[in-house]
Amino acid sequence: MKGALLPPRLEVVERPRDADERTLRLCFSERDAIAASVVLSGRTYREIAARMGVSKTLVDAMVKGDRPLTAKRTAAFCAATGTNLVRQYREMERALRAATGNLRERDRIADIVAPTLKAWGGAACQG
Repeated sequence: MKGALLPPRLEVVERPRDADERTLRLCFSERDAIAASVVLSGRTYREIAARMGVSKTLVDAMVKGDRPLTAKRTAAFCAATGTNLVRQYREMERALRAATGNLRERDRIADIVAPTLKAWGGAACQG
């Protein structure tokens, strides 16, 4: 029987939603955004881990700030929690850096390639 080992809640995957602007502004760090996403999800670490395909221990470490939420795992985390709060927080931080003239090199390069990636349909070169 397919999915018999997973609780019924894991079978439904909704699109992540944006958090309220006030919630976003109250996050002082990415760790806050991660922890708030977990609370907003109403799910256990085990459920989030199962949705992400990682261990419960890794989810716990990300919430505590012991392990970073990598760029590769961000989409899975947002899908697992049903919230885009981490993405929103990162975009807010990037906008603040841009406003103060403190862009990181990768942000600057991302700005350079954005028009071409959009024209190509978002596909990056596979080198």
